[in-house]
Amino acid sequence: MMLCLCGSKQNENACCKRIVEGSRVANFPEQLMRSRYYSYAVKNVNYLCNTYTSPQKVASLKADISAWCQQTQWLKLVIHDAENISREEFMQRASNAQSSLLPTVTFSAFFIVDNVYCQMSEKSRFTVEDNQWRYESGDVIEQIEIAKLTRNSPCPCESGKKYKRCCMR
Repeated sequence: MMLCLCGSKQNENACCKRIVEGSRVANFPEQLMRSRYYSYAVKNVNYLCNTYTSPQKVASLKADISAWCQQTQWLKLVIHDAENISREEFMQRASNAQSSLLPTVTFSAFFIVDNVYCQMSEKSRFTVEDNQWRYESGDVIEQIEIAKLTRNSPCPCESGKKYKRCCMR
């Protein structure tokens, strides 16, 4: 059993993998956020592009997203807060003009890029298009470099190994 890369502690087949492959849909904003993180980790650029609002608008960013995926090693996702309403509930609210606020997910993602261990925290907004949850936009709360890694640094993935024997590329 392979645990899902999104950190949910579920089997990846019961979590993000089937959503990314298209055999299941994200029912809540947090599920879409987790599946997008998973897609970054497995470098599935098409899924990432397709989960933005108006995916055709993102076509021009596809090369940049692909480059970011290739150079980044994703280690951990931590969800701090998630407003999890169903697609149906969101559409009902929107049609009744009960709220113009989009549901949000606040998270921190930990990653390595150019041998630097980093953390990026964001508050993301989601909406429904074509009966699917989509990533609308996000506000970066914080982006920090936690540590510059050397070959003999402890690996930030928490394996207990040295970086050179674990996540170093």
